[in-house]
Amino acid sequence: MTFMAHQKNKIMTKIKITLMSLILCLAFISCGQEENVAEKSIESASQNPPSASDAELKAKAENHQKQHPYGGWYCPDNFGFQPVNILELEQVPAIWDRLPTQEEARNGTSLIYVDSAKYPDAKVLEMELPRLAKVYMPFKEMSELIIVIQAVVIGEDTIVGYRFPSGGNGSAWMDQISFLNETEVSDLGSQPMVYKKNTIKGRKEDIWSYFSATSYAQELGTKFNEQLFLNPEWSADARSRLMIDQKNMMARGYISNHFGCIYMQIDFKTNGQHYTEKMLICDSQEEGYADIHFAAGPFLENHSGENLKWEQRMQEVISKSVE
Repeated sequence: MTFMAHQKNKIMTKIKITLMSLILCLAFISCGQEENVAEKSIESASQNPPSASDAELKAKAENHQKQHPYGGWYCPDNFGFQPVNILELEQVPAIWDRLPTQEEARNGTSLIYVDSAKYPDAKVLEMELPRLAKVYMPFKEMSELIIVIQAVVIGEDTIVGYRFPSGGNGSAWMDQISFLNETEVSDLGSQPMVYKKNTIKGRKEDIWSYFSATSYAQELGTKFNEQLFLNPEWSADARSRLMIDQKNMMARGYISNHFGCIYMQIDFKTNGQHYTEKMLICDSQEEGYADIHFAAGPFLENHSGENLKWEQRMQEVISKSVE
């Protein structure tokens, strides 16, 4: 393969993953919004109040009624939006002083493009972005940190587009989220993530087989008492839920076949600290190869050691592919 052909394949693969991840978006409980919520949110933010509790966010999430298609998607698997340390927000693109163009919504500069012909009164909610907030995920029973990069007013609704620090994106109604105040942001400090991406010889089913043979996967299988790690049958509707409830730790996760890709995500909450692990495997544009993404974190301690550990896990999968 020539150098130019290889570069073209890499570009086409990146485009495929970004577009496919948008298709893979999981349904998220969504909602309507009370009048003037946006204005109240900005006024409250200026007063530096504490962010809402999980119970408060849960109550809001359970009382929503969706009014249009612009809010309420959940795409943690879209690695077109790569993981980011929240101390590096200046590197995160955000459009907050105008409505984005269709191209900006496609290339990752923004998330939501509103059809002004259908919604002529749509406008941007001017607030300096990006900003940190949290959103409650009903199906996880826990809140998750997000980076808000867009806010759009449509009628009486204000929709925010956000990125996850662990990669991926989503959208929500303004009153589904709670912005962190300056003290809370300062207290978070650095939240470094680990992210690995490789193109490996084999079909996605082969790569999963290599992964499921690793000691890491074996440990997960034992922890969750889940045989799908060991003997998966990747039919179109294959899906397995993972759940742990202990005194100081809870975990929610799933492994599934999403429109031809294999995706695994596990969210842990230990002593109030959220941590996530993700893996996406998709067949590559290059025939006979598959793209694999690992993401995990945040690692508040020993990030370099954890980064090495995940690199070794990736290399273990790669080594099995060439045996």
